[in-house]
Amino acid sequence: MSLKDGGTTHEGVSSMPCMRKQKLTFVSPISFCWGSTVVTANLVCAAVTTGSEGEAETAGKVRRAKAYVLDPKLVDIVGQRIATRAVAIRKISDYVRRSQLQVESNRRVFNCDTALKSLFGVDSLMFIQISSCLGPLLSSPTTEADIAEAEKVEIRDMEERKAAKVSKSSRKTRRGGSSGAAAAARESKRGIFAELRLSPPLASVTGSEVMSRPEVTSAIWAYIKRNQLQDPEDKRMILNDSALKAIFNQEPRTSMFAIPKYVSEHVEKISDDESQSNSSEDDGLGENPNGIDLLRQKFNGFARGLNRKFSS
Repeated sequence: MSLKDGGTTHEGVSSMPCMRKQKLTFVSPISFCWGSTVVTANLVCAAVTTGSEGEAETAGKVRRAKAYVLDPKLVDIVGQRIATRAVAIRKISDYVRRSQLQVESNRRVFNCDTALKSLFGVDSLMFIQISSCLGPLLSSPTTEADIAEAEKVEIRDMEERKAAKVSKSSRKTRRGGSSGAAAAARESKRGIFAELRLSPPLASVTGSEVMSRPEVTSAIWAYIKRNQLQDPEDKRMILNDSALKAIFNQEPRTSMFAIPKYVSEHVEKISDDESQSNSSEDDGLGENPNGIDLLRQKFNGFARGLNRKFSS
């Protein structure tokens, strides 16, 4: 990379104050402005790499927290001489709850006993103030032994938080999670997934007379994009053709945020009896409605039981 400034050429990324020297892959030359300076460089594979190697390690979902050497008074409460700030806060909070120091009228505030008074110098403190009060009690490791121990603590803390995140994700997956709940609602055709009868103008756009509200919205947007009816200068505005004017109150232009309001005027709920009748006809089982009702009742009861089990 070359940096040209008033006829002077400087070599290397390190000549730019916000960039640190990294291994770069160059593919093609480019020029761009850096303030009042014109920079001529080869285009990096994605972008110029910035930051230190430590910052690259924290690019994942779980960041590596820095470990500090704790004040001797703080060690008595935390139980370890080197710890991350988050661990120290958690240990202090556990100590407060274990010692029953929380104020009854406001559980976010706790009274300081002798040990905490020697740390913070106050009679009471809020939990959210612990972090700001820890600054003078934490120091960066300086000796080789402390630096090595701090690195071990940081790695162990990061691995524990990774494991906790994976465990939480697996529990959510076993319960079905939010996606499982949405799938169950979609299958049961309840809530926003309940089937609605569409007016003739709306059905002419969506292509069906019976749909759920999410399906109606998707069908309308598919029609808009297929016919290129969005305003090129403002994609939030819809340029209505004759079919959409019949839905959107004959307006030439409609905001995308007004679509749900107009859709509500062109749909109506289908009664449960009619919905069950339609389901029976669709399944080809209308010859035995009593048996179908019994089977449906048993299935709904089983589904409710599963829902209670996994939501508890």
